[in-house]
Amino acid sequence: MIALLSEKDRDEALAFLDRDHELNVIMICDITRFGLDDRGHPLQGRYFGVRRRGELGGVGVLYNLGSLFVYAPDEELAPELLSHLASLEPAPRYVVARADWSNALLDQLAERGLAPSGAEAQEYMVLEPSAFRPRFKEAARYAEPGDSDDLRRLHLAFQLEYFGAPDEAEDALGEMVEDRMAGDGIAVVESDGVVVAKAEVMARTGRAALIGGVYTEPAHRGRGLATACMSLLCAGILKRGERACLNVALDNAPALRVYRGLGFEKLCDYRMAHF
Repeated sequence: MIALLSEKDRDEALAFLDRDHELNVIMICDITRFGLDDRGHPLQGRYFGVRRRGELGGVGVLYNLGSLFVYAPDEELAPELLSHLASLEPAPRYVVARADWSNALLDQLAERGLAPSGAEAQEYMVLEPSAFRPRFKEAARYAEPGDSDDLRRLHLAFQLEYFGAPDEAEDALGEMVEDRMAGDGIAVVESDGVVVAKAEVMARTGRAALIGGVYTEPAHRGRGLATACMSLLCAGILKRGERACLNVALDNAPALRVYRGLGFEKLCDYRMAHF
């Protein structure tokens, strides 16, 4: 049975998602920060659960920004949850999940006449402290408030290059940059006083941190800038006692080389689609 989850389900939902903590960093982070009730914040949304004999077997969420995430480890209950998520209005702008769940969602959305404008086969990767091999070919540092304009510019360039259009309004983007900058959450490299490469912690739980938004301006690629940003960011994450996690497209050979070179290993097949 599908049910809309609320704040009374908070502890149960967090304990369920904690079974695969590294895979569920986004949901765990947002529930911890904002709760399960949707009060309109961009990083909130509607959480749905599917149960068998009262026990959760799957959780999915459609966030207010349009991203749909799902965790459905119970194979018998997964189809019911995925079917419900695919029927939601408004339709998602992104589907992000383990490949088998994501593919099933995309098939059901296609039946509604909704085809993604782009989809990536990915790996979801995790960095164990014992496997970390940092490389600082170029000098990286943590972002400071004075970098905000450069970071917004790079974020927009990243979205235009990979998705064809920006997602956030200017005020929401500024809030996001400030939020991620806190706690050494963004690593950058600058050239001639301008930030030209970055890597960011998108979400953290105290046990794991999800890295994203890794981007280098095209004119500065091939110099190891992303590797330097990632090395610094991962060193900080591991020092806090967290595991570093990320998802990367299988056809992004340069990024895969960087991440595998730093010690990241595959956790599962993953898929992201955008509409």
